[in-house]
Amino acid sequence: MKLTSLLGKKVYSILGKYIGTVVDVMIDLRKKEVAKIDVSAKSLNGKQRILIPYRWLYTVEDIILVKEDNV
Repeated sequence: MKLTSLLGKKVYSILGKYIGTVVDVMIDLRKKEVAKIDVSAKSLNGKQRILIPYRWLYTVEDIILVKEDNV
């Protein structure tokens, strides 16, 4: 999978709650692995950015499902 394929994907919780859209991917260069995804989400004050650890991702297909529902 190319990292750029993650950009623009919609992110949902495992319970189906829409979280936002991937705007960036953070890599741990020491471990040579994806560390976090940066998600643009809507909030009451406008837009906010949420960093979600890659280990929380349940699946990455047409959309991304996150295991943790308290994002």
